[in-house]
Amino acid sequence: MKKLFFSICIIFSAALSGQNISNDDVVGVYKEESNDPVGGATFIFLLDYTYVIAYFGGFQKGVWELNKDKVTLIKSTEPQFVLYGRSLKSLKNRTQINFSVEANNAVAVGLDSNEQIKLKPVFNNAANCFNYPYIFKQEKKLHQLRAAQVLIKNTSSFSKNHPSAHVFHFTIPTDYNDLILINLQSDYTQEVTSHAIFNNGKLFIGSDSKGMEKRPLQTLNEEDLVMSNYFAKKSLFPDELTSDNEFFPYFENPSSELLAPFYKIEDFDISKEAFTLESEPYFQASCDDD
Repeated sequence: MKKLFFSICIIFSAALSGQNISNDDVVGVYKEESNDPVGGATFIFLLDYTYVIAYFGGFQKGVWELNKDKVTLIKSTEPQFVLYGRSLKSLKNRTQINFSVEANNAVAVGLDSNEQIKLKPVFNNAANCFNYPYIFKQEKKLHQLRAAQVLIKNTSSFSKNHPSAHVFHFTIPTDYNDLILINLQSDYTQEVTSHAIFNNGKLFIGSDSKGMEKRPLQTLNEEDLVMSNYFAKKSLFPDELTSDNEFFPYFENPSSELLAPFYKIEDFDISKEAFTLESEPYFQASCDDD
């Protein structure tokens, strides 16, 4: 009887200790196996509760938290719209806007509309056959810019009767006359939360997962570890946009003035507001125009 009681105590203690998972237990590197020729994904959980998932052609980052044996991954998001600006003497009193936007997001933009918000589509409905860059110019200074995504649910068409949407408001510094409006795919802007189970040194993601074995962070080479920490903390949109950034506009044989950096313009308000959507777009993008 004593032996049986002793055995039960050992089993019960082992079960309890198995549930006592610490954050340090999760920190490490996990390799997802794949039959894909380009390989699977590598999950890197860092000490500061950030993570990086590296895969062929890109990476995902975010923060993680542990509750018992459940690991929650919260993907980092970027704003729907980011506006950069700078001063170009060659433009004088004119203003130009480089639209670096996703056509399928049905982006609409308003310029200097105060009392009644009026937004105009950047592209025509069902736009295709794009020929970038798309640069809008006006013969005066711009003081305010508003931007929104105006989609009919589950389609890529504009909702002309859309009562309201989240409108981003930007106030343009008085000396800025060269602007870049950036809008990203929903993969970057929508928050996604996923879950994994940590058990016996393995990470299980999905019901069919066979588990990924944990390796210590030190098994990464120094360069990969440094880059993982860098990407986990790096913002996609720096305060200063320099010519080596992917969002910096391309120029053939640029002058030193055109290579000057852009600076992020902070939005002062993001609110859900009613507006009028005008029918005429800034640009027509259609194969029928050829």
